[in-house]
Amino acid sequence: MNNEAMHRTYICVGRTGTGKSSLCNTILGANKFRESDSSTSVTSAPELAKSINLGYSLTVVDTPGVMDTAVNSDKSKKKSCDEMIQAMVQCPEEGKRALLLVLKYGDRFTEETRKCVDIIETIFGDQCLEKCCIIVFTHGEAFDINNEETNISFENWCQMQHGDLEPLLQRCEYRCLLFRNKTRDTGVIRQQIESLIRMTDNLDESYTQEKFEAARYKHKRLILESKLPELLKNYDLQLNELQEKTNINLVKDRNMEKLDSFKEEAKEMLITLQSEDEGIYYSEGELSLFHQQKVRAKQIVKQIHIQQMYKLKLELTTSINMFKLKIQTSEQSSTLDQLEDEIKQFFARFSDFGLIIDRDTITADLERDSFIGKSEDIQHFEEVNALIHELYKLMAEKRMWLSERMNEDELKRKIRILRQRLNSIPASETNSQQAEQVLKEATELLNTVKPSRAFEKLLEDLKDIVAESELKIELCERNKKNAVFEAMFSIATGALGILGTAAGLSRHAIARGLSRMMPGIASISRSAFDFIRRTKH
Repeated sequence: MNNEAMHRTYICVGRTGTGKSSLCNTILGANKFRESDSSTSVTSAPELAKSINLGYSLTVVDTPGVMDTAVNSDKSKKKSCDEMIQAMVQCPEEGKRALLLVLKYGDRFTEETRKCVDIIETIFGDQCLEKCCIIVFTHGEAFDINNEETNISFENWCQMQHGDLEPLLQRCEYRCLLFRNKTRDTGVIRQQIESLIRMTDNLDESYTQEKFEAARYKHKRLILESKLPELLKNYDLQLNELQEKTNINLVKDRNMEKLDSFKEEAKEMLITLQSEDEGIYYSEGELSLFHQQKVRAKQIVKQIHIQQMYKLKLELTTSINMFKLKIQTSEQSSTLDQLEDEIKQFFARFSDFGLIIDRDTITADLERDSFIGKSEDIQHFEEVNALIHELYKLMAEKRMWLSERMNEDELKRKIRILRQRLNSIPASETNSQQAEQVLKEATELLNTVKPSRAFEKLLEDLKDIVAESELKIELCERNKKNAVFEAMFSIATGALGILGTAAGLSRHAIARGLSRMMPGIASISRSAFDFIRRTKH
């Protein structure tokens, strides 16, 4: 049998006062550990001792009492975990290992004992009780006295146990031994040690260093719980301070930069709280030890986020309404061009916040590292989106209005010129050419301009010009005829000498003569010839 086969390592764990140190000395066959009769542990740190006993190379690790009454429960958890880590480091790698859960015969299985068992399982990992643990009841002398009359065996006594102890014995598959620590009977001592070695050899698995390392995530839980009250207190103070700063800013000025810094602070705290849980053991469905603090941090982030959405929405709404007012009061297309550039630049600024704003939609730039981190955030801007549609609609309508107004101004200018030209024709004008040109241009404008409310009065003015042009033409024609008549009358008057010779002629004969002289003139007024004849006579 090689050294590894002959080597056995025992890690003794249990509450203070169960007799662990005495048991360790019994196993080793030598007084290697200091024993105490009091309930106060004399073992302040894991102690390791080796010996050769019954032909075996034995290593025994004595650990301070789990849930030691000398320290509070939180500190005890960390202390126990640290102690077990030290103990495992000291254990030799060769041979088979077993956990010895030391209980004192006659002690009640109390809530404190149950916690001790829970801590042991937490430290040494799941299934350590089922696979690698042996329960050793010390103070076997008391058992002998109590069962002297009934002569019941220890094995039968174990099978008869009920209450909280029964599940523990079942989990260890009734791998239980009774040690009489005070006996001096070498036969009894030998029998106890041989029974322990046989039971160790029959274990399903040896407790390895790998198993201990696999349970490290539970160790972190124990260590964390030891400092949890102070941690929670500090986190609550930080969250209270952050909430107060946030509330003050929300009431006063809602400064975006400060809000963003507060939100980042809350996010960092949330990340810190989440990191506290990294590698920490939680049973299925169990809430985080920092659950309430995480909820508060998330609520602060959400509160600030909503306020930032509100501030952005307010800034957009206010500015859009201002732009609408500027558009409404604009008088030139160039002003609208400048406004449109200003609007584009204004909307572009919001890309820093993760908003992409164009004429049709507002979308979230999810690839950008900004506080618009979800597409759902766009729902906050549905009303703003409608305002943007109204803004650009107003811009288009204003441009059309200005375009129409420019046409109106041009039309007014042309009407003014036509009227000036029409008015410049004197009342005695006999040439209708200018009036005819005015009529032509006015008629063309009248047929060209699309009827609308804006041009209603101007169209009436054009119609008036057309009518007045027609009257001017008629007047010119009448003036022309009158001019011809006057010219003929002068000729007739100047030609009295000629006409005198013909005084004896009738009126109709003279008229016929003038008609032959001036083609186109059919007759002269009867009164004119009467006047000539009277003058002659």
